[in-house]
Amino acid sequence: MRKRRGSAMPAPLMSELSGSLEPGAKDGRPRGGSTVPPAPVNESRQMDAMTAIKARNYPKREGRASTTLDDFLDLAGSRPDDIALVSYLAGRPEPATLTYGRMAELVDRLALRLIELGVRPREFVSFQLPNRWEFAIAHLATIRIGAISNAIMPIYGRREVRFMLERTKSRVCIALKRTPRTEPGKMLAELRDELATLEHLILIDDDEPGLSLESQLAGVTVQKAARTDLDRLRPHPDDVEAILFSSGTTGEPKAILHSFNSIYRATANSFGAMGMSSRDVVLMSSPLGHATGFYFGLEMPLICGCRMVFQDMWNPEEMLRIIERERVTWTMGTASFAEDACDAAERITYDTSSFRCFVCGGAPIPPKLVGRTSRLLGAQLIPSWGMTEAGITTIGRFTDSPERRASSAGKPVDGVEVRVVDGAGDPLPLCTSGHLQLRATGQHVGLFMNDELYAASFQDGWFNTGDIGEIDEEGYVRIVGRSKDIVIRGGENIPIIEIENLIRDIPAVKEVAIVGVPDARLGERCHAVLVPRVPGQEISLKEVVRHLEALGVTKQYWPEYLTVADDLPRTASGKIQRFVIRNQLITTDND
Repeated sequence: MRKRRGSAMPAPLMSELSGSLEPGAKDGRPRGGSTVPPAPVNESRQMDAMTAIKARNYPKREGRASTTLDDFLDLAGSRPDDIALVSYLAGRPEPATLTYGRMAELVDRLALRLIELGVRPREFVSFQLPNRWEFAIAHLATIRIGAISNAIMPIYGRREVRFMLERTKSRVCIALKRTPRTEPGKMLAELRDELATLEHLILIDDDEPGLSLESQLAGVTVQKAARTDLDRLRPHPDDVEAILFSSGTTGEPKAILHSFNSIYRATANSFGAMGMSSRDVVLMSSPLGHATGFYFGLEMPLICGCRMVFQDMWNPEEMLRIIERERVTWTMGTASFAEDACDAAERITYDTSSFRCFVCGGAPIPPKLVGRTSRLLGAQLIPSWGMTEAGITTIGRFTDSPERRASSAGKPVDGVEVRVVDGAGDPLPLCTSGHLQLRATGQHVGLFMNDELYAASFQDGWFNTGDIGEIDEEGYVRIVGRSKDIVIRGGENIPIIEIENLIRDIPAVKEVAIVGVPDARLGERCHAVLVPRVPGQEISLKEVVRHLEALGVTKQYWPEYLTVADDLPRTASGKIQRFVIRNQLITTDND
């Protein structure tokens, strides 16, 4: 770590490295040493990896002959003393700062340690980390050895984390030992006892001196022979780089696979419209474990060679302070982030003159927000439409009027085609609402262990987005609705079918439907409408929340409003009419 502007070094960033270090490690493999050991092969795991990844013929995406890892190593070689990453941690007076050279040292050491722990190419390495420097090191070390990153959102609870670890058969998981509100380390230790494939935990704790990730890796000497071994593991641009879980509507998250080339196109396709260059300073407050943060907070700066700045906990006033101090030029988040930042700017003044662009996605933009962002933050608010499967697919332009930015999601970016079709899949004329389909060079390459759903997502090479929209005469796309039964709360898709199924397990509940109701800050919040098993019986929101909490369901998935009804509106075939429920709730709120 480098000292920041004459200030004291930040307090140590602590970690506990499992394996033989941690009591209860499953294989007792000794740690230490500076070369790559011939770790024992777990035959069943290797067969899983071979069957699910290596033997697959994933589609190739238009891209390049190099990878994001190559970009990073080139930066470390040509600009070793330049600041690469500044990591702001809540409660710490000074951020942690890493140069490209220091990052490369830590990446190689962690890569060797992962090999010592038995990780092999095309296996998954999981990490559940907030926006802090260890996230970048974990991802780069994973792909350094040809393994595949599985970044788990910090908000995910025991149930979701278990599913993802079990599905990927991750041998190693990296996480915080504790947070102000939760104890991920305790949860993961319990899951390690339950899951035969989870063998090692690397737990980070800021409150245990001497256990920083740097200290734990200090004994790993990266000799020339070891670096040569690592270079032999460098992945191909068409290899799978990451698996990103996206909440679906069928009761199970989709495990979206991206290659290096598909992620490159999913990010680089929009560089021209955003005017990105190595002179930019990118701030990411949205979670790095989410597609927005992963693509544009980590991957994009490495591709562009620009500085990345992480904020680990959302605080709008702190965001403004960071913009002033780091001379931030660019960020991306939902409309609620921009609203919060504008509200903070009305309370306290910071110098945000460097701030040029706030890309907004994940929820509709309130019309007044475009003007507020320009007036209070000095940045242009640019709308976008995208998805985990393809990155940014449409984006507004700096030359667009404020009215245009508030009423559309922009035009398709380079490498993306968008069309509108009817229910039969036939193209519709301009200015007609229908199902949005796209063809993108940044399209994901598969769904892990779900080939049928992946194939069903396409029609004659066009990807079915599940969104409803229209395209005008000038090529601007307007999103008018969604065909998926999900709610988007603060940019995060809520798997309402899955949550409904869990609520139905409450003995007093006969039927349940969850819909999204408009919210000025988060876009939508979940409203559950319940039909009691016994007519007239009272069911409280507190009871429902207590039930979901006991199951370990992520807090952001819990309904925030509840109505008890005698019945649910249905079609003649018996399907619940969610739009009727939603309209009734909105009408009632407006009365």
